[in-house]
Amino acid sequence: MIGETFRKPKADEGRWWTSNEIIDLLNNRYPSFNPQTVTLQKLGLTMSNQAFGFKSRRLGTGTQYWLAER
Repeated sequence: MIGETFRKPKADEGRWWTSNEIIDLLNNRYPSFNPQTVTLQKLGLTMSNQAFGFKSRRLGTGTQYWLAER
């Protein structure tokens, strides 16, 4: 779902997404997605997978990911 929904942005596109925004989008886009079974830790492990190559930053409010929506 992550790979189908997001991609690594080019230089002139993309925005910072919070974990909650990612979960909300996946919940709206995929009827089989159950947000109650996804913890922020699981999402973080998936988003930091080297195969995706997503850039991230940690803030006091949590981790954000630099993404482009497909």
